[in-house]
Amino acid sequence: MKVLVVPRVKLFDRDDVLNKAKNLFWKKGYHATSMQDIVDTLGISRSSLYDTFGGKKQLFDESLKTYCDTNKPDFEAFLQAQPNAKDGFAALFDMLIEGALEQHEGKGCLVVNSTIELSSSCYDTKKIVSDNRTDFEEIFYRFLASCQQKGEISADKDIRNIASVFYVFLSGLYVIIKIESDKDKLRKMSQELLSILD
Repeated sequence: MKVLVVPRVKLFDRDDVLNKAKNLFWKKGYHATSMQDIVDTLGISRSSLYDTFGGKKQLFDESLKTYCDTNKPDFEAFLQAQPNAKDGFAALFDMLIEGALEQHEGKGCLVVNSTIELSSSCYDTKKIVSDNRTDFEEIFYRFLASCQQKGEISADKDIRNIASVFYVFLSGLYVIIKIESDKDKLRKMSQELLSILD
């Protein structure tokens, strides 16, 4: 008699699990998050975790990549809706400052946190955050290029380099906000940087 093998059905939503994992790692960091934390927060068994994601590190990397991919379209749409380059980036930096200061847990940015915690010791994480940087610099570059074509930015400005500088500032902003809560001071920093477009 043949034995009927019934495949195991996953009783959870993958996207929901990734979102919960993202928030957990974002709050605690990778190393401080235990397997028990993951099981308790995600509401799935260890066996389901290993079967679906492969383990803690794979879950972390997939959560991080999902976080990166989710943010990019919103950033590009926000910039492309702005009237000009200087006002656009001023609005972007102001939005990030406001958002970061309103975080009660001071989580900062998951990408920046992961860069600091893991990029020097883990190739996979380094690749994710490096690709994210490239993508964001390209988003900034496309917006700057469209503004330059309209004559808003001098043709002799190296907008590729400016896009890189703005990404560095954005990343550093999330770090300094952990110890600096003076909104006016933070805005003055961004305004000083934006003079590069003059």
